[in-house]
Amino acid sequence: MSAFSTPYVEGMTVALPKERVHLRDLPFGEAFLERTIKLTGIEDVCYAPSDKTVTDYAVAAAKHLFQTLEFDPSKIDGILFVSGYPDYIQPCTAGVIQARLNLTTKCVAMDINHVCSGFVYGLMEAFMLIQNGLCHNVLLCMGDLAASRAIHPKDRSGRMVAGDSGAAVLISAFDTPRFSTEFSFYHDGTRAEKLGIFVGANRRPRKAGVTDVEKEDENGNVRTDESFYMDGMEVMRFAMTEVRPSVQEVLDRCGWTKEDVDVFGFHQANEFIVKNLMRNLKLPAEKTPIFVRHTGNLGPDSIPMALIQHSLTHDTTQWKRCVLCGFGAGLSCASVGIDFSETQVFSSIEV
Repeated sequence: MSAFSTPYVEGMTVALPKERVHLRDLPFGEAFLERTIKLTGIEDVCYAPSDKTVTDYAVAAAKHLFQTLEFDPSKIDGILFVSGYPDYIQPCTAGVIQARLNLTTKCVAMDINHVCSGFVYGLMEAFMLIQNGLCHNVLLCMGDLAASRAIHPKDRSGRMVAGDSGAAVLISAFDTPRFSTEFSFYHDGTRAEKLGIFVGANRRPRKAGVTDVEKEDENGNVRTDESFYMDGMEVMRFAMTEVRPSVQEVLDRCGWTKEDVDVFGFHQANEFIVKNLMRNLKLPAEKTPIFVRHTGNLGPDSIPMALIQHSLTHDTTQWKRCVLCGFGAGLSCASVGIDFSETQVFSSIEV
């Protein structure tokens, strides 16, 4: 393979748990449930059973992708795993996926600890591996398990939005020049404590009777220090402040106007945030998919899932100018301008 090949996204799919949590069944009071569902647009969330990890869903998605593309997995020479929910602290989960798919040992395998902006980060890393001549076919696996693993059962804010899933994306090399993919990144570590899981690693280990004690906040959300935490209003302000300049930077680098773009794919935090971004950026609904109602917020998989649903009613061969933007823990924001006109977008599966 020649160095400086041009990468493109060959295909993508998402694997969802069969199980759903119907939000109206949660014990949070009818008035709160109806008000929140109306605001977020989410009625059900995907929920993984205790014996499943992100790897199980990502591997299922990868097998489905290989089969549908009629792609020989022995050609994979790069594996990326993007998630905040690895199988182990060590070794990297990308290596676990490599073994489960029986991929070649002559490969790059690495993890990236990002969640809601992780799809764009994963694309960036895959593109660099191919552009530098290190890899020819990179399997990008992603996923989230916040709903079933990290959110406290009595956390009304978290349980009403988060869903579980796994995804697989194949990025391959062209040896002829193609459209130049452009990225934009923003990361504010001073606001890291606004969204994340802060106990259980080395900075703050778990301690019985201390970190596992339930606490109720002023909004009636119950958590322990070990639970997933989100300052929803701060994340909303971050999205409203940082997404617009991130998207504009990508448009400027690509030499596009908003009118030139065929599809805008935003992280599907919830319907309220995506609709506000559409208004803030003055984007048409027909170019901006929203898909959260029966899945919830799928973290790094939410953009692929929205694109999959959009592809059911739109011709993907016309997706020559796509702008994607993820935002979340970090706090981080990541955007990309990319050509998806030759990308095979396959329907999601349930496992």
